[in-house]
Amino acid sequence: MKDFEKEAGISAVYDVFDNSDVMQSKLMAGRSGYDVVVASGDLLPNLIKAGVLKKLDRTKLPNWSHLDPDILAKLQSNDPANSYAALIYGVPLASAMTRTRLNRYLAQMRQLILGI
Repeated sequence: MKDFEKEAGISAVYDVFDNSDVMQSKLMAGRSGYDVVVASGDLLPNLIKAGVLKKLDRTKLPNWSHLDPDILAKLQSNDPANSYAALIYGVPLASAMTRTRLNRYLAQMRQLILGI
């Protein structure tokens, strides 16, 4: 994590929760401070409905076209039109974007995860 923070020029917060309910409670309380959250697909409808998540800006995700369309179609049961989440290694990656550094963070994440 320290190497990532140094390379990305950010201070990352990495929290692990006991279960999905605890994470959902933290997010629903508002002002969580998270730029990116990794949530199970079944949490997405509640988080979307509550307005906790911000829509993904696909213009800033140039490799979106490389995501498996069959997997994205399955994700639509929890995120219609794939507006709020993407799959990373089979895990829905939902965005709770609150910081201006997110674009740089996402670029670094793409580079680290996808080698791009």
